[in-house]
Amino acid sequence: MTLDSLHRFRSFASGAFKPNGSDVLDRIAFLMLLALITAGPLLYGAILPASLDAGAPAPLGSPFLAIFAFLTASAALLSRSALLKTRPLRLPLGAVGGLTLLGVVQLLPLPEGVMHQIASVNLQIYHETAKILSLFGFSPIPSPKISIAPWETVSALTGWLASVALFLAAGSVARTRARRRVVGWSILVSAGLQLLHLAAVRAGLADGLSPVGLDAAVATHLGIALCVAFGVFWTEVLTNTERGFDSSDAAERFERRFTPVALRSILWLAFAVGLVFLRESSVTLSAMVATAALLGLALTRQRQDIARRQAGSTAAVLAFALLLASRAGAAANDPGAALAASERLWKASIAAWQQFPVFGSGLGTFREAFRRVQPRDLPGLVDQAPSGAIDLLVTGGGVGLTLGTIAVASLLVLFLRAWRAQKHREESATTLAALGALLFWTLVWLIDPGATPLIPSLLLAPVLGAGWAASQARGGQIQ
Repeated sequence: MTLDSLHRFRSFASGAFKPNGSDVLDRIAFLMLLALITAGPLLYGAILPASLDAGAPAPLGSPFLAIFAFLTASAALLSRSALLKTRPLRLPLGAVGGLTLLGVVQLLPLPEGVMHQIASVNLQIYHETAKILSLFGFSPIPSPKISIAPWETVSALTGWLASVALFLAAGSVARTRARRRVVGWSILVSAGLQLLHLAAVRAGLADGLSPVGLDAAVATHLGIALCVAFGVFWTEVLTNTERGFDSSDAAERFERRFTPVALRSILWLAFAVGLVFLRESSVTLSAMVATAALLGLALTRQRQDIARRQAGSTAAVLAFALLLASRAGAAANDPGAALAASERLWKASIAAWQQFPVFGSGLGTFREAFRRVQPRDLPGLVDQAPSGAIDLLVTGGGVGLTLGTIAVASLLVLFLRAWRAQKHREESATTLAALGALLFWTLVWLIDPGATPLIPSLLLAPVLGAGWAASQARGGQIQ
């Protein structure tokens, strides 16, 4: 390593770990964020199979991970460093706050008269439960609540709040260009390690983990990393002209400029190949749609506003058509029995929502709500809805689905507007990568809710936080 390279590395490390205005809590929060990004997925992989082997549904994640996320956010928000600008985010944060309030109300003991008016079926379930408990001598009988499985609602709320807290923490600590680079590369390293570990398990080279139940979560992690890899690649494309400008040799200038672009494009391709290796069709399709959207937006950035709007509308229509075509193709390729079972699952899920139309059965309680309407010709334990939107509709009712739709849609619009307004090249690419990750996660949530447990959500949060910080930056740091 030359003295010039050593100096650049020391300058980068100082900018990442000790930026201007940083204090001890800020540096601790940054290190905790990196630890959660790199170690969290592997820890989740060690926790999930034990639950599956016991016959229990896949958990949202270890409570330890959620607590660690809250501690990270606390350290970041209590530091004296610059905090994330949240005023433009008041609509999505307000919607998430509304969902949190809904979950709290679902957990509160309510008078029977109120329950009869707003959740009569929930009250009936309470009476049935109280009768069974009294037969076995349990006392006191719990008070009636909207949630038909309070512990599941507490777990769902914990996941929601941990993701939001980590988003705010990442937006605060990733306020410099150097830190955003470290966060991005940590996501890529973490995803690569998780893919290698799962490949070793499949090959019989590692013990202790079963790929059953893990593939979808790992694929979602890779899809998020794929969008981050695109951001790394596109940053190099936008800033590549700065390499070799001090050289008069054309061959040397080409070598300096070509090699970084080639290496980053290979990295991007490697994550795409990893997704194909996992054979999770819904996640792979969502990644394809998100990648097409990222490329379309990136290539139309320099055009006139009308052309951008037309290209964006066309890309949205094509993406939606591709999504519908893929689902129709999957249904056409399914055996008749599987297709009939899928139709019964959808119908039964709608029937479950009709029992809890306004306030739902309690966040995270789809399994319990579905049991009440599960048809006899659909055997087995059904703990996942056919769509994340249906899951939220059943567990949160019309109120929950409305708030969730507002939160996701408004955040997508805000990231799109912030990307268009950002004039700096690297920050623009980082914001675009975050927009793609959010679009990818949304598509996966809509068509494969089993692929979006706590860990992918906790990994999405730092990407979004760093992306939002980049969108608000003027140069390398938020002003």
